[in-house]
Amino acid sequence: MTTADPSVARPGNVPASFAAAGLAKPARDHRIDFFRGLALASIFINHMPGNAFERLTHKNFGITDSAEIFVLLAGVAAAFAYLPGIAAGQYGAAVWRALQRAVTLYLAHLSNTAVGLGLFAAGALWLGTAPLLNELNLPLLFSDTARTLVGIPLMTHQIGYFNILPLYVTLLLMLPAILALVTIGPRVALAASLAVYALSHASGLNVPTFPAEGSWYFNPLAWQLIFTIGILIGWRLRAGLGGVPYVAPLFWLAAAYLVACFSYTWFNLWGLLPDLPLPATFVGNDKTYVAIARLAHVLALVYVVGHSPLMPWLSARLTPRNPLVLIGRHALPVFWTGTLLSVAGLIVRYAVLDQDGTLPMPEMPPLLWLDTVLVAAGLAIQVALAHALDRFERGKPAVVRAAA
Repeated sequence: MTTADPSVARPGNVPASFAAAGLAKPARDHRIDFFRGLALASIFINHMPGNAFERLTHKNFGITDSAEIFVLLAGVAAAFAYLPGIAAGQYGAAVWRALQRAVTLYLAHLSNTAVGLGLFAAGALWLGTAPLLNELNLPLLFSDTARTLVGIPLMTHQIGYFNILPLYVTLLLMLPAILALVTIGPRVALAASLAVYALSHASGLNVPTFPAEGSWYFNPLAWQLIFTIGILIGWRLRAGLGGVPYVAPLFWLAAAYLVACFSYTWFNLWGLLPDLPLPATFVGNDKTYVAIARLAHVLALVYVVGHSPLMPWLSARLTPRNPLVLIGRHALPVFWTGTLLSVAGLIVRYAVLDQDGTLPMPEMPPLLWLDTVLVAAGLAIQVALAHALDRFERGKPAVVRAAA
């Protein structure tokens, strides 16, 4: 563990181990960017339902998808971004940076939604894809336009596939409280996070939607647990403690659970879980509230992969120029662009596959040549964007890069 510099002031309630975690300056771990990039690529592919490559993403081999991985890694990234300020006694500055980032993400969400709506409208006007306007929470925009245009900037009305950034904005607004609890002790932060998670299940508490009566698809009161776990993993990594310690029985139990979840998904055993006297959101496979089975799956996946031979293999081979590392390093602009590319791909697929205007979106079949073109072109654009952003960053003066 790196020793904290005694010349750097830190508040009295910040433990020395926490200060060391913040002040350590480890080399950038390309594996984190790699897995973030893999999650971004999977999200892009999965947002074009029915395409031939959708079956290759990890949601088909277990009971979670890329959203859980993305949020957990967002927590790891948040720890790396904000722990140094907290450890140096600059809690206010760290909070201000987190709030600035939340504003950036909010504006990115609004612009992303606006351009996405334009794409759906253009498809309806010129490509005959008007039936898509009946999908993805779009109908209220036409049946209750005024109130929906209020709900969109309030984030109480979210278009399908454009609902991850509102979750991230909310998690960043929670970040000051999470970091304050971590300074008291990681176990305190984890206990508080578990309590909020349990409360959301027991009470059904979620953020309400408007104008439609309902609640958010991603409940931030439940998803904050994954985010907090990511922050705690990042804290351990910055402290030089490694990730979660290896315990052989736990590793093999997690591996067995992954096999069971793979079988459950692969053999289409959905709906066979026994009824238990607990909230349905807790014992099923509910994504909104991160049911306990989903939570266990993402934690088991991270634990097994994190202690597998894959990690040292990747550590020895990944470079900053790896395509997935590149897009993971520039996650926000790549996600922003990838979301719009997936909408464009969805529109093109529907225009080609739907011959009479009656094909339901979830039933769009694969078409290998078209899917290959759309997926390859979309991923190539995202990699090219990340490469351009990387060159731009390297061209900045060192003092500007440090300030950013």
